[in-house]
Amino acid sequence: MINIEPKFAFEGQKSLELQGNLSDAADVEKAMDQTNRDQGRDQEIIQRGKVLFEQIRSAKRSLLPENGFSDFLMDWAMNRPGLKVSLFRFVDVLPNLSSNAQMVRLLREYLLESDSDLPLIYKSGLWLSLSNPLTSSVTAQLVKKNVGAMAKGFIAGENSTQVLKPLRKLWDHGYCFTVDILGEAVLSPQEELHYQAQYRELVNGLGQAVKTWPEQRHSQSASYKIPKCNVSVKLSSLCSQINNLDFKGTVQAIKERVRPILKDALTQEAFVYFDMEQNDFREIVLAVADEILMEAEFRDYPHFGIVIQAYLKDSLTDLRRLKSLAGKRGAPITVRLVKGAYWDYEVAMAQQRDWSIPVFEQKSETDAHYERCTEFLLNSAPELKSAFASHNLRSLLNALLLAEELGQNKSDIEIQMLFGMGGAFQKAFLEQGYRVRQYVPVGELIPGMAYLVRRLLENTANEGFLRSTFDENADIQKLLENPVLKIKSQAKLRPVQNKESLVFKNEAFFDFSIEDQRSWVEPMLKQVQENFPVTVDPVVNGQVKKTKERLSHFNPGQTKQLVSDIACSEKVLADQALEACEEAMQDWATRSMQERAQVLRKAAGVFRERKKELIALITLEVGKPIAEADADVCEAIDFCDYYALLAEQMDEEKDMGSVPGEQNRFFYQAKGPAVAIAPWNFPCAILVGMTVGPLVCGNPVIMKPAEQSSATAQMVFQILKQAGVPDNALHFLPGKGEEVGAYLVAHPKTHIITFTGSRTVGLAIQKQAAQVVPGQHHIKKVVAELGGKNGLIVDDTADIDEAVKGAVSSAFGFAGQKCSACSRVIVDENIYDAFVARFVEAAKAIPTGHVQDLKNKVGPVIDEESYKRLQSVLKKHKDQILAQVDAGDDFKQGFFIPPTVLESSDPKSELGQTEFFGPVVTLFKAKGIDDAIRILN
Repeated sequence: MINIEPKFAFEGQKSLELQGNLSDAADVEKAMDQTNRDQGRDQEIIQRGKVLFEQIRSAKRSLLPENGFSDFLMDWAMNRPGLKVSLFRFVDVLPNLSSNAQMVRLLREYLLESDSDLPLIYKSGLWLSLSNPLTSSVTAQLVKKNVGAMAKGFIAGENSTQVLKPLRKLWDHGYCFTVDILGEAVLSPQEELHYQAQYRELVNGLGQAVKTWPEQRHSQSASYKIPKCNVSVKLSSLCSQINNLDFKGTVQAIKERVRPILKDALTQEAFVYFDMEQNDFREIVLAVADEILMEAEFRDYPHFGIVIQAYLKDSLTDLRRLKSLAGKRGAPITVRLVKGAYWDYEVAMAQQRDWSIPVFEQKSETDAHYERCTEFLLNSAPELKSAFASHNLRSLLNALLLAEELGQNKSDIEIQMLFGMGGAFQKAFLEQGYRVRQYVPVGELIPGMAYLVRRLLENTANEGFLRSTFDENADIQKLLENPVLKIKSQAKLRPVQNKESLVFKNEAFFDFSIEDQRSWVEPMLKQVQENFPVTVDPVVNGQVKKTKERLSHFNPGQTKQLVSDIACSEKVLADQALEACEEAMQDWATRSMQERAQVLRKAAGVFRERKKELIALITLEVGKPIAEADADVCEAIDFCDYYALLAEQMDEEKDMGSVPGEQNRFFYQAKGPAVAIAPWNFPCAILVGMTVGPLVCGNPVIMKPAEQSSATAQMVFQILKQAGVPDNALHFLPGKGEEVGAYLVAHPKTHIITFTGSRTVGLAIQKQAAQVVPGQHHIKKVVAELGGKNGLIVDDTADIDEAVKGAVSSAFGFAGQKCSACSRVIVDENIYDAFVARFVEAAKAIPTGHVQDLKNKVGPVIDEESYKRLQSVLKKHKDQILAQVDAGDDFKQGFFIPPTVLESSDPKSELGQTEFFGPVVTLFKAKGIDDAIRILN
C-alpha cells in the first residue's frame, strides 16, 4: 500500500509533500483519488458545518454554564485583555482568602490599583463600595459567591456522592460521562494514598450506582458494550517522587498505586482512562500502560484508554506504539485524542531549558496534526478505538466524515467535550445520533480553581472556536477551512529569525525524560569509578610536581570508596607559579582579547565533549545528584561562552575625546597574577567562572581548588590546558587552604583574588589583602562570594502547592549545601498550619541516600567535619524538630544528615542566625507580611 499521508513542514519548510514513492501510474492514480476525496470531504465539512453552526447559534444558549456572572465576566474579558489578566489572577487566588479584609485588599490591588482596563463606571462603583466598611464586606461576599457559583458550573461535585445527581441528569439527557478528580500537587505518600482512595471510591461508588441506570440508545447499536461508569486517572497524582532519572523505579511505584484501581474497574465493569499531562511525564505514562496492560489480570480487558495530545510533535509515534500494544494484548485500547491543555507551559519550559519545543507553535499546525492523528486512529480499528475530544467544529466533522468513508458504525465513534462548556455544541451532535461524553471534574473549590482559570482562558482565547460563536461577524467558512491551507498562508507571513542575533545561549541541560539522554548515566558512573583513586598532583608551568604530604578524599556517600589521592602543594611551588605568572604577563597578557576569547570558546567545546564524564565525577566526588551536577557543568560552559563574548566586546580602544596634539584613549589591560580559591559545592561551575574571567582578560591564574573536590578541579584544569591556555598562564596548586591558599593571598606578587566560601574566611581574605606588604607595588583586587542565611516568605495568598515544592527544593537540594539554600521559611499565621502539615510530610518523603542510586534526591554532606557539626546542631535543638527523614541503610555507609524541619519563634536564636550548610530548615510564624519581613531581616 502507498502511504500518502501529508507531511507538514512545521519547522520553516514552506511546501507540503507527499510521503511515499509514486513509482508508477497506478500509484499516481491512487494519490489523485485520495486528493479528490480529501477535497470532497472539505466541501462536505463546510456544508455540514454551516448548518450546525447556525443551529448552535440559534439555540441562544450560553456556551458557558447558565450563570449570569459567567456571561458577564466572559463578555468583559474577551474585549479587554488587561481586565482579563487582572480578573483571572484574582479568581486564581480567591480560594486561599479567609477573610473579607483580604478580599477587599485584593479587589483593590487587582481591579482598582493595577492596569486592569476596568470601565470607569464600574471602577467608580467598585471604589465606592470598597471604601465603606459596611458595603465592602457585602461586595466581597457577593464576589466570592458568584465565583463559587461559576466554578460549580465546571465542577460537578466534591465526591462520588455529590456528583451522582448531576451525572444522572446528564445520563437522562443522553450524555455519557468520564469523571476526573481535580487535585493539588502530590507531595507525599500520604497524599498519594488519599488520591488512590478517591479514585477507588469513584470507581466503586459510581460503578454500583449506575448499574440500575437504563441503557442509552447508542449503546444498543454499538458493536461492543460500553461501560456506564467511566473514570479518568492522572498517574502523577499517585506518585509524589516522579523522577525520570529513576525511570524504572517511578514506573514501578505508579503501577503499585494504580493496580488496585484497575482491579476495582474489573469488578465494577468500569472504564479507566490514563490521562496525559505535561510532556515530562509522557514516557512514564506510556511505559506504565505498556507494562500494566500486559499483566495477565488486565490483558484481556477491553475498557482501558489513554489520552494522546495532538499538539505534541511525537503524538503519531505514540499512536503507533499504542496500536502495537493493543495488538500484543489482543484487546482494544481506546484513545481519547485531544489538542492539549499545557501549551504555554510546554513552550515556556522548553525555551527556558533551550530544548526543542515539543509542541507545534501555531494553532493551525496543531489542528492539522490532529487531523493526521485522526486518520491514523480511525484506520487502526479494531486495535484502537476512537474518542475525539474537541470543541472545534472542523476537527470533529473531519473525524466523523472520515469514519463514514471508512464505513464505521456511528455508535462506535465517540465525541468528548468538557462539562459546562459548549452546551449547544454537545446537543447538536447528540441529536445527530453520536455518543457524546462529557469530561466531568470532581473536587473541592480550592484545588479546582486552577482548572477553572484554565477553562476561562480557553473560552476567551482569540483563536478559540467557542469564542467565535459569540462573534456575529465571524467568517464561518474561514473557521471551517482546512488547517493545511492556513499553514501555507502563515508560512509566507512568518518572519525569518535572525540566528546571528542570538549571540549567547545558556547550555541546555539533559532532558532525562528522553531515554537516550539518561541511558548513559549508570554506565558512566561505573566507568569513572574504575579509575579510582584519582591521583591529584600540582602542576606548575606545565610540569607535574610531587610532594611528600598527601590527603585522601573518600566518596561522602560511600566512605569506604577512595576517590582521590591529593598532593599538598608547598610554598615553594606557589613561588614558582607566581614567577611563571610574571613571565606570562609578557605573553598571554599581550595577546588580543579575540585570541584569548577563542581559547575560552574552545574550552566550552571540550567541556561539552567530556560533559558526561565530568557529571559522573562530580556526583561521586562530592555527592551531588546527577541533575544538579549536570547544571553545574552547564554553568561552567556558560561562563566560557559568556566571558568570551564580553571580552570580544571589550577589545577595541575607544576615543574619549581627543584634541589637537593630544590623544585620550580608553582600553583594558591585564592587572597581574590571579589566585582562584574555589569551593567544593560547585566544583566545576564556580572554579571555571573564577578562573576564565581573569584569564580572558590576560591575567595568568593559579587554581587553588577545595580539598574535597580536587579530582574534579584537576579535570577542569586539564580541559583548559587542552583548549590552549599556555603553561605559564595557568597553574594548579591543590592542597590545604589554610596553608597554600593563605600564602598565595598574602604574597606580594598576587594581584587578584577570587574566592567563594564562608563569610569567616572571606572576611579574613579581605582583611589580609588590604595590607600592603614589602615588595608589593599595587592594590590587590578581591572578588568574594560569601555564604548567608536565606529565607522564603509565604504570605496568606500563596499557592501552597508551589510554596511547598519551592521550599523543599531549595532547602534540601544538594543536601542544603548551597549559599542560596533556603534555611528558614517564614509563613503567615493564617496559612501556617496548612503549610506546615504538607511541608512536613513532603520533607519526610524525600528519597535520601547515596546518589549513585538514581532514585535519591538528597545525598550526603561533604565530609566528617560537616557531619559532626550538623549532628551537634540537631542534638542541641532536638525538642524543636518537627520532621526528619527516616534513616535508611545508606546512612550507615556515608555522611548522611537526614533532611530535617525545625520550628522556632525567635529569629535572633541560633536557628535564625546561623548558616548550618546542610539539609536543615527552620519554620517561623509571622503575623502578616510586615512581621514576616521583620523576621527575615
